[in-house]
Amino acid sequence: MRFEFPFEQRVLGRVLAKQAELLGDKPFLHTPSASFTFRETFERSQAVARGLRASGVERGQSVIVMLDNSPEFVFAWLAVALLDAVCVPVNTQYAGDLLQYVIQDSAASAAVTSASSVPAFDALPAEVRARLKTRVYCGEEG
Repeated sequence: MRFEFPFEQRVLGRVLAKQAELLGDKPFLHTPSASFTFRETFERSQAVARGLRASGVERGQSVIVMLDNSPEFVFAWLAVALLDAVCVPVNTQYAGDLLQYVIQDSAASAAVTSASSVPAFDALPAEVRARLKTRVYCGEEG
């Protein structure tokens, strides 16, 4: 792939925006149940980014993304990149001390998770939960 813009602008969010402009309706993401073009992926990621920004996520902040392998994971990951924040991907099986360690070590202030992970977060000590100023739930309610 040849990039047509300066090296310092080769940041994931900017690259996605440029590719959405150039490749719009070409396929970007395929799953067994759905496909998304560059434009659709960019638009969905922008929507998630707007929601995260409205919830207080700012540039440079760490955001936990704890979702199954799904389009929602990709949209959340790209949304964090669009905000120039730091994506902290977390295994969906993490709970207890391991989840607490990741939250504390990453200094995460927000989390994007599925409703099925609510028990893992609710079981954390109150002071750890308080670090996460924003919790966004994706997918079906559980």
